[in-house]
Amino acid sequence: MDLTHLDRGFVSTRLGAILSIYRKFAGVDPLDAPMEIFPAAHYAMGGLWVDYEKDAATGGMKPGSPRNHATSIPGLYACGECDYAYHGANRLGANSLLSASYSGRVAGEAVASYLSGLERGADATPTALFAAEAARQRAINQRLTDASGDQNPFRLHRELGNLMTTKVGVVRDNAELDAALSGLRELEQRFERLALGESSRWANQSLAHARQVLDMVRLAQVMAASARARDECRGAHFKPAFDLAIPAGKFPGDPEFETYRERWKANNTEWLKTTVAEYQPDGPRIGFEPVDLGLLAPDQPRDYR
Repeated sequence: MDLTHLDRGFVSTRLGAILSIYRKFAGVDPLDAPMEIFPAAHYAMGGLWVDYEKDAATGGMKPGSPRNHATSIPGLYACGECDYAYHGANRLGANSLLSASYSGRVAGEAVASYLSGLERGADATPTALFAAEAARQRAINQRLTDASGDQNPFRLHRELGNLMTTKVGVVRDNAELDAALSGLRELEQRFERLALGESSRWANQSLAHARQVLDMVRLAQVMAASARARDECRGAHFKPAFDLAIPAGKFPGDPEFETYRERWKANNTEWLKTTVAEYQPDGPRIGFEPVDLGLLAPDQPRDYR
């Protein structure tokens, strides 16, 4: 990105913070030389599945329903950027504010409704259940800290990043996705031969990192398997092999454009859906659910020409 032809004072006033960051990390003044830009992952679209109750009168979400933003685990709610409700393709925009503020309010009201309908609280749950889960977590930590294999969690983390960047990017290919899935299964198996190099039971940063990386590997399997299951050319699943390009020089009313429009509409039946992944010990199970278009149904392809 070349800014060198612009007035130095103007650029410094408008982009001062960005210029400072670039100078710090690149060691080059972007006012003197073009900035080197490299595409990188910013956000992952999607999140935890959450429910909602539809208001029959308005077609929207029923205010105050205990179902709103409830996960598949009774009593557990998700809101903000960890839930999937307002993400999907819209996450390409500025939906973090929507996710944080609106879904936070919705989930708060739903939790209050849920609690008001409970006949007993968590204090009535047998303490043995909590003790059993705490023991299970300690056993996981013990197994990892006692392991004496040949795999370093920080190296595994780096390999995971390289694999996802090169094979599960914005532009996707089924052969590359197959290779990614194979590589991810291998990474998960290599965790069985972990060596933390640190056995401390207190503030063990290697242990915390290893557990987080293993979760990343499993989430990466969800992302790769979801991408593999969808042969599309728009939104978050762009595969050139299935590209449906607007006819060059043709516009609404032209036979070629109308043929394209009909193909676009036909693809809505197959492509306009939400991917739902369920955890299984042998890998994610991929399914789909329809998108509720009761309030606003897209009936025309976007044309940015």
